[in-house]
Amino acid sequence: MLASLVEELFEIIANVSKASNGKTLALHEPYLESNVLDELSKTVASGFVSSVGEAVTEFETLLSNYTGAEAVILTSSGTAALQLALRVSGVKAGDEVAMPALSFVATANAAKLLGAEPVFVDTEPLSQNSTLGMSAESLEELLTSYFPTEVGPINRATGARLGAVVPVHVFGRLSTSKRLVRLAKDWKIPIVEDAAGAIGCFSEEGMHPGTESPAILSFNGNKTITTGGGGALLLPSNDLAVEARHLATTAKVPHPWRFQHDRVAWNFRMPALNASLGVAQMQSLPRILDAKRRLAARYFDEFLISDNFCLLDTPPGQRSNHWLIAAALKEPSEVLLGELLDSLNARGVGVRSAWSPINLQLPYLSSQRVALNNTTEIVSSVVCLPSSPQLGMNA
Repeated sequence: MLASLVEELFEIIANVSKASNGKTLALHEPYLESNVLDELSKTVASGFVSSVGEAVTEFETLLSNYTGAEAVILTSSGTAALQLALRVSGVKAGDEVAMPALSFVATANAAKLLGAEPVFVDTEPLSQNSTLGMSAESLEELLTSYFPTEVGPINRATGARLGAVVPVHVFGRLSTSKRLVRLAKDWKIPIVEDAAGAIGCFSEEGMHPGTESPAILSFNGNKTITTGGGGALLLPSNDLAVEARHLATTAKVPHPWRFQHDRVAWNFRMPALNASLGVAQMQSLPRILDAKRRLAARYFDEFLISDNFCLLDTPPGQRSNHWLIAAALKEPSEVLLGELLDSLNARGVGVRSAWSPINLQLPYLSSQRVALNNTTEIVSSVVCLPSSPQLGMNA
């Protein structure tokens, strides 16, 4: 069984990527054009290579114009951006923060580093059109453990306030359903979107993460566009931007030469050298997204005849960036999936599973959670396929 699955998936990936046995095929490589060197040279020549410089302002402006977010603050990482987003949304030490267990551990770390406690909910059921994101039904189940107040839900058992809900846009698939948004609004819970891999994702109404609630992006080397490292906080209004920017800049009171800091804060700023990469990448973004759409279409055609796998298609009512294109075993098996991934990686094909659920990570074994049945099925089924934009350039 394993051998036939390995051969089938290897053949599909080889057909799509035009790769042959013996050639290493990465999961997701950055696409860097010659304009990167031009932008880096401009920044070096300016002398402003740290956290102040034209490249920082230009990258923030480009992101604001592209996403529709009213304010953009560049940060040193996506995790830093999420800490900022939670902080300015009112999350305090002792609060609880609801999030899906299916995410990268940084989602929980951002809350924990503020002194808040992650509470894990399930994802939507696995299907060909699933968002793989937070289940509104599961959040509703969690809320039965709380009672409503003017400052938000209070946990009957712990006495803690539920300070925020953090939906995660998994692999470039939007997950803020209308039901989820309505539930958060009814219970007076701020939404903070973990859109780390979702730049270029739009709803059918043309809305990008960060235009209706605070959202964060990551520009790690494996994302759709990269600055080598770093992230961004997207805000739907300027009201929170002044506070967020102040906290990201060691809470330094503006002054030409005096050093005064009015609270404990972070140095979360992105250096201009990294931002100059971002400026170049924004110029390449339309070509990257077009290539990834064509790559996804080729995968879709290949998987149509598969008896063992189905490709996860774009959920209805949205436009995906196809950051990580994924397929699922039709018969879930965590053991078989692990053996499949081991075999393909040994042959130089970069595939991975969804994340191991955060509630199974050592720091979060005792965290609160509701039933996570859908999460378990997803991590026993889903395979992320080689998704580099280069693979779609000639598709």
